[in-house]
Amino acid sequence: MNELSKRLRVSNGNVTGIIDRLVEDGAVERIAIEGDRRATRVCLTSAGRESFRAMAVEHERWINAMFEGVTEEDAHHIGELLHRLPASLDDTH
Repeated sequence: MNELSKRLRVSNGNVTGIIDRLVEDGAVERIAIEGDRRATRVCLTSAGRESFRAMAVEHERWINAMFEGVTEEDAHHIGELLHRLPASLDDTH
């Protein structure tokens, strides 16, 4: 859960609420980690993986439409700049 919180850049409380809803929807399951009662692993269920696949397809269509007309060279530069962004954000916190 801590790892999700860091990667999503939200509080642990927000992650807990999100995971609670995803568990209710059957998209994820919590798995206890043996030997550490405080830690929990969160895994996608088969329904969650299927839902993710569908969302990923739609997301790819949206990205492709957004970048329609952008040259390959410009796309490369945009990618380089975006790749630097998380590192610069981490330095400010």
